[in-house]
Amino acid sequence: MSLEIFNKLSRSPRAPSGMVPNVWHFDIRFIQIQPPSHMPFIHTELVPMGPPQSLGFAFFPETAKAAASEIAKALIHAFVTGLGTGKYANAPAPYAPWAFTTDDRGLATAVGAELKRLGVAAPGLCDVKFVPALRKQADAAFNNMFESMKAAIGLEGIGRLAFTAPTSISFSASKPAPWVEQKSDLMEAALAYSQRLLSARPSLATAGDMGDLAKETQVTMEVLKQRDSATVRSRADAGDPQAALEYSLRLQFGIQCTPSRALAREYLVKVILNETASNAMKSIAHSLLIDWYVTAFGGRAMPSRYLHAAAHSADEAVRLASGASSPSVLFFAFYVLEKQAGQVVELYAQYKHVWKAADKRKAEVAAADSKATLKRMKQPNRYMCANVGCSVSSDSGHMLSQCSGKCDQDKKPSYCGRTVDWTNHKSFCTPGAPCSVIERPDAKVKGHSATTGGALEVPITNPDGTTTFVSTSTMSAEMLKEVKAYVEAAGGSPSGPGGLTLGGITLGLGMVNLGDADLETSEVD
Repeated sequence: MSLEIFNKLSRSPRAPSGMVPNVWHFDIRFIQIQPPSHMPFIHTELVPMGPPQSLGFAFFPETAKAAASEIAKALIHAFVTGLGTGKYANAPAPYAPWAFTTDDRGLATAVGAELKRLGVAAPGLCDVKFVPALRKQADAAFNNMFESMKAAIGLEGIGRLAFTAPTSISFSASKPAPWVEQKSDLMEAALAYSQRLLSARPSLATAGDMGDLAKETQVTMEVLKQRDSATVRSRADAGDPQAALEYSLRLQFGIQCTPSRALAREYLVKVILNETASNAMKSIAHSLLIDWYVTAFGGRAMPSRYLHAAAHSADEAVRLASGASSPSVLFFAFYVLEKQAGQVVELYAQYKHVWKAADKRKAEVAAADSKATLKRMKQPNRYMCANVGCSVSSDSGHMLSQCSGKCDQDKKPSYCGRTVDWTNHKSFCTPGAPCSVIERPDAKVKGHSATTGGALEVPITNPDGTTTFVSTSTMSAEMLKEVKAYVEAAGGSPSGPGGLTLGGITLGLGMVNLGDADLETSEVD
C-alpha cells in the first residue's frame, strides 16, 4: 500500500518551497546508545521497519546488498508520511523526491536496484547517485540531530559529552574477513563446536577452566551423528530455540552445511528473540555473538558499530545469567572492552553489567593471588603434613604420606593429607604450584635452604625466638618430630655446644652420623 501511495505522490525538480533542489541525500549510521540500532539519515527513521522487538538488534547488515531492502522500505515510508509531518494537523501534503544520493558507491547501486525491484515507478529514483562530497554536510546535519536525540533521552553532563555522533557506514571500506572455519574432519569439527559452546556458558567463568572438554566433545560427536544439519535447520525454523543454537554452530564450522556468517548470526538472533527460550540459552547465544563481532575483521581495526554491538551482547549475556559471566564475556571485557575504552569513552557510560562482571572477576583473582602468594610462606618446600599441629614439610609430597596418612577421597593423591587439609591444599597440588603452607604471622623466619630428593624438614624454635630448620633424608617423620619436641623442651639447638642425645644417639654440630641416618641443620636469625 505504501508503494502505491508513493508512486502517486507529486514530484518536481525543486522542493515545495522552491528554494532548494528536491534532491535527498541518505546514508546509514549505527546509533550506539542502548539499545543499539541502525538509522538511515534523511530524517530520523529507524530500520528495520518491523515489530518493536526487532528494531536495532536483529538488523546488522555487513554488506550494502544486505542493507538495501530495509533502507529502500524506510525511504518510501519516510516520504509517504511526509518526512514525519503526516501525524500533525495542517501538515503540508506529502511529495516524492526528485532524486536520491548517498556517499557509498555500493549502497547507491544496491538501494537503486532494490527500489526498482519493489516497483518504484519513477526511473530517476532508481538511479541513486554516488556523491561522496556531501559527506561533510551530512555529518554536520546529523550532529545537530544527534545532540537533540541525547537531550530527548535525558543524557546530561559528562554522560552527554561522552557520546560522539556516529559517522555513516561505508560498506566498501569495512568488509568482514572471509569465513574460514570450516572443519572437514568430524572429530575436529566436534572439538571446535564444543570449545566454542563451553566458552559461552556462564557457569564456567568462576571454575577457572573449560570444564570436561573431552566429555563435551564426545557428546557433540553423538549429536552430530544422530541428526543432519537439514533436520536441525527445519526444527529451528519451526521455532525450536535449541535447534537454532545448534544450527548456528554448525553454520560456523561448516558441519554438513555451507559456512555462512550471515546465517550463523540470524539463527542466534532466533534464539534471543524466541519467547520460549530460557534466559540461560539466550545468554549463551549472546556470548556466541561476541565472538561473531570481534573476529569479523581478522585482527584489523574493528569498526565502532561492531565494538558496541559486541559490548551490548556481552552486557545482555551477563544480565540474562543473573550476574554470572562466561569465559567469552570475560575475555572480551579484559582484552577488548578495557583496551578500547581509553579511546572510546562512551563505553564507560554503558554496559554496566559487563563492567561489574569484570570487576567481580578481578576481585576473585586478587583474592586467589593473595591466598596463594601473600599468605604463603616464601619457601621452596611446598608440602606440609595435614595433621593438626604437625610442622613437618618436604619438597616431595609423597614423603608426607607416612606422617599425614592416606587421603579420605580416592581422587586425592596420598600426599595431600587428610580431608581437613584438602580445602587449603587442593589448589597447590600440581607441579610448579606455589607453596601451600600458610605463613604464621608471629614466625621470625627470614628464609632457609630448600630440601632436595624428598628430604623431610621440621622447624625448631630456639629460646631467643629464632628458628632452626632440621632436615633429613633417612629419618622417619615420627623420629624427626621427636627431635623437635626434645630440643624445644631442652631449650637448646641440635647444633649447640656438646650436641644433644636422642635415644642414645649423640647429635653433634652440623651433620653427624646416625648410623644409616643423616641430620642437617640450618639456623635463621
